[in-house]
Amino acid sequence: MKNIYTALFLSLCSLMSLGQSTGDFRSFATGDWNNVNTWERFNGSIWVNPAPHTPTSADGIITLMSGTIVTIPNGQTITADQIEYENIPFSGSTGALVVATGGTLIVNNGSGDDIRLLNDFVTFASLQVAGTLRLNTGATIVDDDYFNLGIGPGPVTKLTYQVLNGGIHVHTTGAGVDVIPDADWQPGSTCQVDATSGAVPSISSTIAFYNFTWNGVTQSAALNLAGQLSVINGDFTVQDTNNQFLLLSQNSTLTIGGDINVQGTSKVQLNSTGTSMFNISGDMNISSASSSPPFAVSFNATGSSTINLTGNFNKSNVSTINMVVATGTTNFNILGDFS
Repeated sequence: MKNIYTALFLSLCSLMSLGQSTGDFRSFATGDWNNVNTWERFNGSIWVNPAPHTPTSADGIITLMSGTIVTIPNGQTITADQIEYENIPFSGSTGALVVATGGTLIVNNGSGDDIRLLNDFVTFASLQVAGTLRLNTGATIVDDDYFNLGIGPGPVTKLTYQVLNGGIHVHTTGAGVDVIPDADWQPGSTCQVDATSGAVPSISSTIAFYNFTWNGVTQSAALNLAGQLSVINGDFTVQDTNNQFLLLSQNSTLTIGGDINVQGTSKVQLNSTGTSMFNISGDMNISSASSSPPFAVSFNATGSSTINLTGNFNKSNVSTINMVVATGTTNFNILGDFS
């Protein structure tokens, strides 16, 4: 019986190895992405190493082979999609992809899911970002058991995707609802949302981000996060909303371990409705230059808000502040200075 299982396993591996197409790439050795010796390319009949060029989004499937670590080094920007990992079922071994400090991986929206992180509950792919990973509009990153368990793609987990100190995950919104990954957001990491349309990203309220940045320089309408943000251990920065409102909470609690910063031409409403609480351990810095009516920052629309600010309140520039827009109350408790 053991020999039968062994034969079936080897046959499965053999079948998986026959799935390549002309123009596919796979890692041949540990090394930098931009080194042809790191890769081999399938020419229609055999794998050729070194590859004639390094893989991009213009090529086929890019597979990280077991035991190899491919690094996007400082100063290099790589654009790719269809990134996969070698699948030897339940082996506990596959490849790894590292975006080093100063390196950038731009993930395009290609065929299927654009990064498939192997996770069959025994084997875990590794994607580590100390530089910048940018998901372009429509691009997806998932955990996938590669049908070892018959489950298929699902949400990213902390076991496969780590955003390290100094690492930046840039999430570009699109026409549909994009899911921000439940990654391992380590101290010093940043999740940045580039809002390019009227879509609101989906954020699990269980995610504890470190730094969270909203960049709505091309935002075209008011967007309501509806209380999805719950924990930001570092700074929360609204760089810009293009004079459109960003609504944060409704019947929810947001805890910020660092500062909250409202910049650019941002308009922010802390609480839209219901009872919400904001616990801010750092400073509240409002420097928005938005002068479009009715105001740049409102603390509460039609509900009850409590803002507990441990640090200082600092207001500059031409924008205005409204404590209560329509009905309700706002309790603003400041332990620091009021400027």
